Order: sequence, then structure tokens, then C-alpha cells
Amino acid sequence: MIAVLPFLLDAIAFAQMLWPDFLSVERTYVTTVSAAFFGAAAAFALEVWRRKREEVESRHASLFKSQLVLHSQLNSLLNIKIQHLDEFRANPSRFLNLPQFISGHTEQRIDPQSIWFLPLLTRNMDAMNSVVIADLAYGNSIDVLTRRNQTKKRIETSPRSKVMTSIRSVDNTADVLMDQRDLLDLKGITDGLYECVDEAIKLQENAMSDLCVVIKQCFPGRMSMKGKGYSAQSFPEAVSPAVRPPAP
Repeated sequence: MIAVLPFLLDAIAFAQMLWPDFLSVERTYVTTVSAAFFGAAAAFALEVWRRKREEVESRHASLFKSQLVLHSQLNSLLNIKIQHLDEFRANPSRFLNLPQFISGHTEQRIDPQSIWFLPLLTRNMDAMNSVVIADLAYGNSIDVLTRRNQTKKRIETSPRSKVMTSIRSVDNTADVLMDQRDLLDLKGITDGLYECVDEAIKLQENAMSDLCVVIKQCFPGRMSMKGKGYSAQSFPEAVSPAVRPPAP
């Protein structure tokens, strides 16, 4: 045992000599691992923040684009209403007096998939339904206008109609030599055009108002368009010269 003691003392002395180097290597290793871990965590957090920001920007852009489409559709409807429909609105023979007309309407439509996230933001389907229904109402109005033009053209060129070009009006009544079926067809689709356009304008304003509320609540400080309150003054380009309000 006494013979082994010198070797044990030498081993302890050697270990004491290496201990500082071991601690230095351990500290370097721990520092390197910690730096790598926190660096990876920071990079991950930055990537999450970047993706979240991109998602916010993308969603806001989709909602604002939908507002622009609704604005364009509403402008087209106001053009149809103010420049064409209002002139004959109170006329009992409007289905005869309202001529065929081609309105420069927008072809832009809303893709429901572009606003799929809307129910997640509002926690209900109200705003989503409002936008989709308004877009469908606009498309329906344009379809009815097209069918009305086609119906009037068909009646005018039909051999059964002797007089589409010579109508005698007496006391707001029209005496027309026309097939009764064509008369009812034209009246029905003309009344339908007025109803569709009037209803679509209301739905467009409601949808724009709903999107305005969503943007203000979910994307505060970001750009949004006005909700309700559209009028002829809001769209001077949609007002014909005959009904354009005088300049102040």
C-alpha cells in the first residue's frame, strides 16, 4: 500500500494539472451549444414573425381587393340605375319605353376562395355570406340586363310584332299591336331588372360596410374603403349630365 502511494500522489498531481484545461474545454463547449441553441431559437422566432406578418399582409390585401371589386360593381350598378333605369322608373309603360342599352359594366368578380379566412376572423359566416351574396346579386343583375336586351331585340324583329316602332301613348297607357305573350314576357323581365339592380345596390353597400368593419377591427390602422353612404355625389362619373348635381 505504501509502495502505491507515490503513484497515487503523482496521479492526483497530474489530474490537478489537467483540470483547468478540462474546465476551459467544457466552458467552450457549453458556450458553443448555448449560442447555437439561442441562435436557432431566435431564427425560428424571426421566421414565425415573418410568416405571421406575411399572413396579415396577405389577408388584408385580399379583403381590400374585395372592397375594390365591390366598389367597381357598385359603380357599374349606379351607372345602370342613374343613366338608364331612373328615367322610366315611374312610367307604367317602362317595359316598352326603356330602350336596349349597353352599359360599360365591370367584369371583375370575387373569388370566395380568396377570402376563405373571413369566418375565422369574424367567428361567424355573416360577413362571408354578405360578400358572396352581393357578388352573386351583381352577376344576376348583369344577366337580367342581357336577357332583357335579347328579349326586346327578339320582339322587335319578330313577325308577330307589327308595331314595336309605332306605339300610341294616351294618358300614360300604351296601345301596342304586339303578341300578348311577348308583352308579358317583356314586362316581367323589365320589372325584374329594376328589382335586381335596386336590391344589388343595397347588398353591395352592406357588403362593403361589413368588410370595412372587419378591416378596422382585425387590421387596425390599415387601409380600408368607406362602407355605407354611397350616392350620386360619391360617384360623379356614374351620373349622367342631365342629373349631375351642380358644382358648388
